[in-house]
Formats: sequence, structure tokens, C-alpha cells
Amino acid sequence: VDFKKSIYEDMLKSLAPVLFDNQHKVPAQYSRSLKCVAITLNK
Repeated sequence: VDFKKSIYEDMLKSLAPVLFDNQHKVPAQYSRSLKCVAITLNK
């Protein structure tokens, strides 16, 4: 089991709704990098 990956996945799952719902409040730079991380973990 990749322990770190599961931690990051849980963290992203809990944060993603907030981040994506409030995307206009997040600088585009961070928003894009977070989406890339989420996409990478979903593969």
C-alpha cells in the first residue's frame, strides 16, 4: 500500500469540492497545479 498516496488522495478528495467551488477565489496558478495533481492521482 502506498501510504503517502492514500493520504494525498484523502486530502485532495476533502479539499477538491472547496477548491473547485471557490475557484474564482484561488489564483489561477494554484488552481491549475491542483487540477494537475488531482488528474495525476486519478490515473
